[in-house]
Amino acid sequence: MPNREIVENWVERYVHAWSTSDRGDIEALFTNDAEYHERGSVKRAV
Repeated sequence: MPNREIVENWVERYVHAWSTSDRGDIEALFTNDAEYHERGSVKRAV
C-alpha cells in the first residue's frame, strides 16, 4: 500500500505532466497496459 510520500510524489508529477503537456512525463505516470475511458470509449496507452 502506498504511503503519503509516494502519493504526494505521484500527484506532483501528475500536475507537472499535465501542465506542461509533455507526452513522456504523462506516459511515465501509468503502466504500459493502462487504459483510460473517455465518454464511453476505451483508449489504450501508447
